[in-house]
Amino acid sequence: PNLFLSPEANGKILGGSLHAGLTQVNSVKVAVQDSLSPEYSEPNISPKMNTLWGGNLGVWNSVDLFISRPYSGAKLTGVKSQFIGETATTAKTGNFSVATAAAMAFGTTKGRPEAALTTTKTKYSGWHAMALFGYRPTDGTVVYLNPFWAHIKGDVEVSTDFGVSINPNGSGDSYGITFGGRWIPGPHFFVAGEILLNETQWQRDIPTPSQKRSFSALPGGVVGFNW
Repeated sequence: PNLFLSPEANGKILGGSLHAGLTQVNSVKVAVQDSLSPEYSEPNISPKMNTLWGGNLGVWNSVDLFISRPYSGAKLTGVKSQFIGETATTAKTGNFSVATAAAMAFGTTKGRPEAALTTTKTKYSGWHAMALFGYRPTDGTVVYLNPFWAHIKGDVEVSTDFGVSINPNGSGDSYGITFGGRWIPGPHFFVAGEILLNETQWQRDIPTPSQKRSFSALPGGVVGFNW
C-alpha cells in the first residue's frame, strides 16, 4: 500500500506527524460470495479505494517509528532509519536523503459486501521492507522514490449464517516502486501524494494451489500535520 513515507526523519525525539486520506489498494477475491453455500474461486486481484490514517514519531535524531492503518487490509507498524542527508527539522533546498524502513504486517478484518450471502474474516501476518531516496527541489517540497517488497499471509474464513464455511487461505508478494511528493506550505501542515507501481502475486493454498499475478498503478493522497 501507499505509506506516505518521506526519507527524511523527524530529526527530534518525540517530534512527529499524523496524516489521513484516500488511496487505492489491491483487493484479492478468493471465494464466491453470492450463493447460499460459499464456493472457492480462482484468485482475482483488482484495485479498490480505501481510507487510511497513519503517523510517525521520532525516537532518535534519525530514527522514527511509523504506523499505517487502512480501513481494510493489513495494518503496519515499523521503523525508519535515515543515514544520508539532513532530517526534516533542518533540511533545505538541495537536500538529498536516503533511508531504509521495515514493518510488520498484522490485523484482522471482517466484512459482508452489500447483497452478499456470506461473511468473510481474514487474519493477516507478514512484513514490508523498503529503501527510500529523496530530494528537496525547494525548501517546502520533498520528492522521493521508494523501492519496496512486501509479503502477506492471509488466513481466510468465508461463512454463511447457517454455519457453512470454507477456508481459502493463501499468501502473496508485492514488489515495485513508489513515486511520491510532499508539499509543506507551513511549519505544521503538509499535503502528500503518491503513485505506487507494483507487481502482485497471490497464491491460494486450499483446496488446491492456484496462483494469480497482476500489475497495477495505485494513486493516493493525504493531508497531515506535524509537531
